[in-house]
Amino acid sequence: MPDIVETQTHDTVSAPSGATRSDGLDPESAPRPEGRAVPARGAVTIDGRLDEPAWQEAPVLTGFVQAIPDAGLPATEETEVRMLYDDRALYIGALMHDTRPDLLVSGTMERDHPGVSAHDIDLFGVFLDTFLDRRNGYLFLVNPAGAVRDGQAFDNSRNLDFAWDAAVEVATQVHEGGWTVEMAIPWTTLRFDPSRDEQVWGVNFHRSIARRNERTAWAPLDRRHQIHFAERAGTVTGPPRVASGRNLRLKPFVLSQDGRGATLPDWRRGSQADGGMDLKWGVTPRMTLDLTWRADFSHVDVDREQVNLSRFPTFFPERREFFVENSGMFLFGEQSERNYRGGTSAADLRLFHSRRIGLEQGRPVPLQGGGRLSGQVGDTEVGILHAWTGAVDETSGDAFSVLRLRRRVGAASDVGVLMTDRRDRAGGPWNRAGGVDLNLRLGPSLLVSTYAARTSMEETTEGAADQDSWTGRVWVAWRDRLWDVSALARRVGPDFEPGIGFVQRRGVTHLYGTFGAHPRPAIPGVLDMNPYLEVHRFTSLDGVVETTRETGGLAFSFTDGGELSSRITRRMERLEEGFPVEGRGRVPPGTYRFSEAEVRYQSSGNRRVSGTLTAAGGGYFGGSRRSIGGGVRWHPDPRLSVAIQADRNAIEIDGERFPANLYRGEIRAARSTRLYLGGVVQYNEAQDLWISNLRLTWLHAPLSEAYLVFTDRRSTRSGGMGSERLLTLKVTRLLAF
Repeated sequence: MPDIVETQTHDTVSAPSGATRSDGLDPESAPRPEGRAVPARGAVTIDGRLDEPAWQEAPVLTGFVQAIPDAGLPATEETEVRMLYDDRALYIGALMHDTRPDLLVSGTMERDHPGVSAHDIDLFGVFLDTFLDRRNGYLFLVNPAGAVRDGQAFDNSRNLDFAWDAAVEVATQVHEGGWTVEMAIPWTTLRFDPSRDEQVWGVNFHRSIARRNERTAWAPLDRRHQIHFAERAGTVTGPPRVASGRNLRLKPFVLSQDGRGATLPDWRRGSQADGGMDLKWGVTPRMTLDLTWRADFSHVDVDREQVNLSRFPTFFPERREFFVENSGMFLFGEQSERNYRGGTSAADLRLFHSRRIGLEQGRPVPLQGGGRLSGQVGDTEVGILHAWTGAVDETSGDAFSVLRLRRRVGAASDVGVLMTDRRDRAGGPWNRAGGVDLNLRLGPSLLVSTYAARTSMEETTEGAADQDSWTGRVWVAWRDRLWDVSALARRVGPDFEPGIGFVQRRGVTHLYGTFGAHPRPAIPGVLDMNPYLEVHRFTSLDGVVETTRETGGLAFSFTDGGELSSRITRRMERLEEGFPVEGRGRVPPGTYRFSEAEVRYQSSGNRRVSGTLTAAGGGYFGGSRRSIGGGVRWHPDPRLSVAIQADRNAIEIDGERFPANLYRGEIRAARSTRLYLGGVVQYNEAQDLWISNLRLTWLHAPLSEAYLVFTDRRSTRSGGMGSERLLTLKVTRLLAF
């Protein structure tokens, strides 16, 4: 027996009983388990061994139940969890029994598991709903290599924010009987009500066994739900009147930078030194103030290049940590709903999109400062953000303000308002936007979501009109274990222009409907299947049909973790104006009818070599398009992974043929969970653009980093040479009080 704590036979708390190998329990109706955290009698050393006497006195939380592949059946390997506390921290110890520890899949040693899906590796996960509101909570995922991914979950699993980082201490051990996790989560990391006589939290634990594509939970979950589905968590009682500390964190940084290249902005050229600071203060147990001064994001991952074959702007997600943290609170507009096929996504419309702050056309401008107050007052969520940028070239910089209020209605519904203001700091033009949204959960399966918003602005030219600048939508959806049905109606005015938002298409009415099913057939190797139909119809505000799309699709999920999907789409597009295609061709005005088909296979990522393959083809605005894409990832162990991706598009328009191809290569190497190197090279053939990025990261103390980053961007389009290079050394240090 390895040198770890043995299974206790007393004070054992299991998930609901009644599951057998022949007929498992129903995860949706099973009662929620209850447990208890107890005082640590003696010191706890975070080394992954669980050999301190305190662990042997703690109740055992066990009886994990499968969500995948056999929902409701007991886990194939036993998992035991214990919870302790003292004046400094909450301690969690977990023993994952495993008959084949030599087959564990860690994926990576990097914090936040970049480039690795949580479904493809062995994991132990913890979800903590510290206010027991059954809506929001903290999430910690740990792999056998000791790498942690932490984040926040909002609105009962609707939104996730993995940019949130905790000063959590984690250690793991792999041994002949399985593997163990030992965690210390300081009270200063969490937000909770310290005035309660006794803490009662919503809690769930998760375990993945990668080689079996098995996912289990202490509080049973159906396969379509995950650990952060707050309303289905268990409960744990624990420490009385825990002191949460002053909840004040300072994180200063210094950097040295050297920039070269004709296309680099003047303010980034040459050698320079700079510094700044971030501050985080827990004003109340449920309200946090974040301040930044002279913010710098040079260490953030570069955007993934995209080929845009449509006539609409490209949407890039936010990656900068100051804006991503608590971002779920500020969401207003379209988004992809977990488990639902909704017909829209964030790329359609956002009243607030933080990439409009400190970035112009994807290029950085100096963000001089900003602040954000976010949290809850009673049943009302409050979010206030203000930031300002510095002068660049002939612009004087802008000031940005956002106010978000959202009140909880019942157990799982909410109503809110969002207002934004953007104005030139020198007294130039301004832009304002405001809206009201309502989200209703009517029972476990029915969702209703609606919003209405309006914008106004002062133009720089006289006579500009602002006659029809409002948008609105209603979306109704039903999703249970079998059926997936939704309908959408929305309208976007021609002058709707949120100054800190994103709009893909204006001056249209959009109708959408879908009908699908998720049967779980008794077919060897098949986990479930998803046949579906969906229809889009866009008309101008005058009633002229501009776009129709009718799609039929079929997708399979396999028990080994792989996925296969196919779809056929019939389209009609009416263009009053033509549009360029990646600078290589142009689609002329006209009415076009064509069809296209796509097949995609993604293998399970739990193998040393995994990959994806996509093939598509059909008509394209009077011409044709043939596409094939694929990627391969090789990760022999957690210290190394190599990935390559190629997407090739052959376009033909009016007899002219041209390519629109993308290539990407990535390597990640880790010396430990605190020192790692990542490199990315991308080539956009349509734009003749090469982008290279190399980043060395050293975590020299908890949440304190040192980065060495090299970025090279060069284009040879039209025979001209444009290039830029940036070398940055950045060091941060967390000071907690």
